[in-house]
Amino acid sequence: VLTKQTKVGIREGIHPAPEMDQFYKDYNETLIRKLENKMLQQEALNKRLTAFYRVSCALVSMKPSNDLIRSILNEIVQAVGYQKVIYFEASEDKVGLKIKDAVGLSEETASQFLDALNQKLSSPESLARIAAFKEQIINIPDTSKDPRWIALDENVHSAIFIPIKTENQFLGILALYSTELDSFSADEQQIVALANSLAISISNKKKNEEMAALNNFLEERITKRTSQLETSNKDLEAFEYSISHDLRAPLRAIDGYTKVLQDECKDK
Repeated sequence: VLTKQTKVGIREGIHPAPEMDQFYKDYNETLIRKLENKMLQQEALNKRLTAFYRVSCALVSMKPSNDLIRSILNEIVQAVGYQKVIYFEASEDKVGLKIKDAVGLSEETASQFLDALNQKLSSPESLARIAAFKEQIINIPDTSKDPRWIALDENVHSAIFIPIKTENQFLGILALYSTELDSFSADEQQIVALANSLAISISNKKKNEEMAALNNFLEERITKRTSQLETSNKDLEAFEYSISHDLRAPLRAIDGYTKVLQDECKDK
């Protein structure tokens, strides 16, 4: 990119000094590199936004199932590229947390890592527990510089803990881990949107489970009541048969006695 003064000088036959010529050449190359880097960054950002959007759509459209949480975590790992994702489910008393599912752990270290993590959950210093208690996002750009970080995996260099909640119910904590520094600051807004979609999916699953439990309860009540009615009907039929059978002889006697009376009283 040449300055206006340089262009005028060239038109008038005045050529810039060799050192100025090199300066402008270097300046142009630097500017081009910056533009290329900016374009690459924008392209990467667009890809990540597309990935977040795809995952959010997938979460909302997922049908409730027993492995819903694992399917959601797999979508996050595969589409967005975070190395480890763990979902901590709130206990029924809403006081503690328990690991519901995890994706991205190697088979060799998964059991050991999760056991150690479960033990740390009871500690008041646990970041997942702090995020749950405050119902606030905790972003750790550099785990080595945060005194609250409990190192269980040396390869994790940044992490984020996001509360999963609906308007009136706290559901759990979504924890994302990365081997790179500060992986989540730029994506925090998209991660929050992802957490909201996750909350909707989990809430829908719980509602479906409650509806299914209610339907099962009603079906059992109907089956039981139907059985009771069938038994009552059988008892009534037996009683009706017994009554009709037992009354036949007395009715025949009454009928005969009535005919005798009619015959005796016919001439009176």
